[in-house]
Amino acid sequence: MSINNLIYMQILFFLGTLKTGGAERQIAQLVQGLAQRGHDISVVTVYSGGQYWDWLQNRRGIQIQALFETKLKSVILVGLQLALSVVKLRHLLRKNRFKLVYSTLYMSNFIAWLAVQGIPEVNLVWGIRASSLKLNWKRSLPFYLCKLVSVSVPLLIANSQAGLAYHEAKGYHCKRHRVIPNGINISQFYPNSEAGIKVRKEWRVSEEETLIGIVGRLDPIKDHPTFLKAAAILAKQRKDVRFVCVGDGSMDYRQELYILVNKLGLDKHLIWTGERKDMPAVYNALDIVCSSSLSEGFPNVIAEAMACGVTCVVTDVGDSASIVGQAGLVIQPGNPEALVDAWLQLIVKKLLDKETCRERIVKEFSLLTLVNKTETILKSFQ
Repeated sequence: MSINNLIYMQILFFLGTLKTGGAERQIAQLVQGLAQRGHDISVVTVYSGGQYWDWLQNRRGIQIQALFETKLKSVILVGLQLALSVVKLRHLLRKNRFKLVYSTLYMSNFIAWLAVQGIPEVNLVWGIRASSLKLNWKRSLPFYLCKLVSVSVPLLIANSQAGLAYHEAKGYHCKRHRVIPNGINISQFYPNSEAGIKVRKEWRVSEEETLIGIVGRLDPIKDHPTFLKAAAILAKQRKDVRFVCVGDGSMDYRQELYILVNKLGLDKHLIWTGERKDMPAVYNALDIVCSSSLSEGFPNVIAEAMACGVTCVVTDVGDSASIVGQAGLVIQPGNPEALVDAWLQLIVKKLLDKETCRERIVKEFSLLTLVNKTETILKSFQ
């Protein structure tokens, strides 16, 4: 074993909450992976509780604490909590002599930056996870504050090339930057025909039918209308194809999509599932997963589906094309006809290759790869 492999790190991970979310899940899994290798890991959140808070509490070798039990309702009082977060986090850093702080998401990044000022022995790493943003007032303030101070941040880690390019274009200039893609838990997401058959029976989809799905929150950025228009075209050409929308969103946007489905005459061909907790089984029920997004960073949906052996058709946004590689098809966004052509290529030419899809994720985008790359980069601070 090399000397480098014997270096164990003391790392404090800092973020706002550990509630349900893609960023929170990735951090929780990364934390567990590093702790299993013997690193001294602490997780500090601004507010306590959440799905991944409970999950991490049951893992060995991880210390977890919150600066506040609950988030206050008043905007002024929340502002005071955030200001006090700087003081409390700074106290923890001095008390426990941490050498490395890894924060993620904008407000947490700015709080961490303030907390480490004047403590030269502490190195700061920022994590960013977005490739484009709708900047309302809540997001714009921490976003631009981080931009102003980014030049003094030793390292920025983005989860996508698209995300890094976006932030550099917006004026983020950290001293060093790296891209480490998200990691997929390949022991959770794997081919399981039995689970898939069970879900298809629930949806009353026969084995002979091709089931094409779009998975994700109902949000305009995901461009469900293009998916639905393409579905309407293909439904007229083939009677052996069904479609499913998995995910939830605002009532107003859902109503817009329901109206469009009715206008397209797609009602009998389309299944709405809402949010599902059994995503590995859902992926296994699908023959093709579609991402028709107008913008993405690193879309977990694509990688999770491929880990389950499902072929994907994706739009050329964010890092989608680099995830599918040669194991799927890539089209330009906003083009229903191109989407139909891609689906037909997979169905008619029988290009649904489960083994190739999974092998790509296992090799390039597994949790093991995420932990390995993160560990290597963070050790450079030792």
